[in-house]
Formats: sequence, structure tokens, C-alpha cells
Amino acid sequence: MKHRKPYYKLTKLVAITIDVETDWGGRLRAGPSNCLGIEERIPYLLSLLAELNVKATFFISGEVVKNNKDIICEISESGHEIASHSFKHNIDYGKLSKDELFNQINISKELIEDEIGIKPLGFRMPQFRINDYLFDVLSDLGFKYDSSMVRSIFPSRYSSLSIPSEPFFKNGILEIPISTIPYIMLPLGLLWINAMGFSTFRFLIKPIKLPDPIVLYLHPFDLIVNKSKNDFGFFVNRWYNYKTRSVKDTLISVLDYWKNKNKEFICLKDLLSQNKSYMEQEGF
Repeated sequence: MKHRKPYYKLTKLVAITIDVETDWGGRLRAGPSNCLGIEERIPYLLSLLAELNVKATFFISGEVVKNNKDIICEISESGHEIASHSFKHNIDYGKLSKDELFNQINISKELIEDEIGIKPLGFRMPQFRINDYLFDVLSDLGFKYDSSMVRSIFPSRYSSLSIPSEPFFKNGILEIPISTIPYIMLPLGLLWINAMGFSTFRFLIKPIKLPDPIVLYLHPFDLIVNKSKNDFGFFVNRWYNYKTRSVKDTLISVLDYWKNKNKEFICLKDLLSQNKSYMEQEGF
């Protein structure tokens, strides 16, 4: 199906999105000792976002909902958006059947509704592994938008150079792609920015017109220093431990930079209200 571009004019918007799962990319089973990012860094993130008057979208993995109900409720009570990050995180969603995919997403949706009291409107696929049935399943379950696609190529994760860089419709679902870093076409993730250094990142984006909205993603465990308990092989260990002491400063620098550029920070669900008349017109 041809991608449908939304019928609205966007201002210069920024969406901070936070993927909430067990530590080290969902590689640990759900449990108190494996959710240090949630327990230790979400309070910091909520404080920082409140100080800067920034609202964010938190994509919550269903398997962490019950053990972390209080802090997830606090996220919502602070005015941030709660969306779904499916149930299990560390499985290959690209290989699931339609029924398997439906079950994973539906379990997460029901947990958020039952435990947090919120009906999630948005979804993000763990590890950005797109499944051919994704948009049909999201439509069947009543989701309104997805933010799983990246206009880039990364082995075993995504291959989506043909998609638009700005929001578009697919099977009645508003797809809000994660932004990419200019020239190198890597996802606009906090650890990628930290790895290259904020000064280099700022140099790269200055002469380029970034998409609207700009969509940044990060994880609470990105902000943990000295991840010594992480033992998932040389490259994964190196990635999660590289320059960890500068991650907080990098995040603050990025947020301050966009604040000084008079960007408007939004939750992803805000794009739905801007686009309501077009959705009704097209029968979505």
C-alpha cells in the first residue's frame, strides 16, 4: 500500500521517547534486580523532564508492569504518555506469526489498561524488528499510531530506506518514524549521540533540515554508570559501557540545545489530535 502522508502542517516539534524494559535491552528476565534502569533512573528522568518542562512518551514493556506499577503510575501522573512496547522484549518479533504477534501486543495492552488504568494509543516494536503483520494487528487491537520504523539500514534490525522521514499512514495507522542522524543515517538514539559526542552531533545537524517532528529515543538503563554485571559478549558489553559517565551530560546538552532553538516538546499522541479531521475524512 502506498504511504499516505498526514494532511497537516507541523511546526518544529521534538518528541522524547523512552523505551522502558528490563536492563540491557531486555536481555534480563523481569524482576526487581534486573530493572535498575527503571528503579534508579526513571526518578532522575522525571525530575529532569519536570525541571525543563518537557513531556515525553514512555513505551512500556508489559513484562515490567506489575513489579514496577507505582513508578509507571508516577510517569502517567506527571503528565507523560504511556504507550506499549509489547510484552516480552528480547524475542525476534520479525519471525512471529500473526497470532503470536497479536498475543504479545494484546497482553501488554491489557496489563497497561488493568494495572495502570490507561488505554495506550501508541506502540513501538522491541528492537525495531518490523513484522509483516504489525499494522494489521495494531489496527485490530485499536492502536492509533506506531513508532517502530527507522529510515535506515542496520543488520538484523531494520531495512527501511524507502519510507518517508516524516509521519505517514500505513493501513490506517499513523507511523511516526524514529529520526536518524544526518549523513551517517543511524537512529537518533541517546547512546549513538553520546558515542560521537554532542559537539559532533550538533555540527552534523546544523546545516540539515531535520524532519518534523524530531523523534529521539533512549532507555532508562542508558544512564547507569559502570554496567559491570552485563555479560552478553564483547561487543554488547563495550556498547553499553562506552562513555557511560558522559551520558547524562549528553542528554542535558541535547535537551538544552533544542530548548534554546525554541522547539516545542510533545508526546507522540499529540500528533493524532492535530490530524483528527484528516483521519475522519479518510475514514480511519
